[in-house]
Amino acid sequence: MGVFTRIFGENPKMKLIEYLVYEEPTYFTKEDVRRRISDYACKRVIPELLKLGIIVQLLRIGRVDVYSVNKDSEIFKCLVRVKNDLEKIIGEGGEDR
Repeated sequence: MGVFTRIFGENPKMKLIEYLVYEEPTYFTKEDVRRRISDYACKRVIPELLKLGIIVQLLRIGRVDVYSVNKDSEIFKCLVRVKNDLEKIIGEGGEDR
């Protein structure tokens, strides 16, 4: 469990944001996302992250959309900084110092 879900709970958007921030996948599909959140949540969260510019659609192969983290996104950069800062504050023990 990452710092975002520790603090904000295990909702679908937090799980996906953690996946993106911790793993920084070169590319991913909705199928990759469905391994972490439900199909219903995937259909709701992916468009939200696209609209915010956190992810971008790279291409479509047949019926499969391929996405990538938008590492140029100021929101994504901020999420990475917040993750790093929170990890320093919370530490491995999971408690505030």
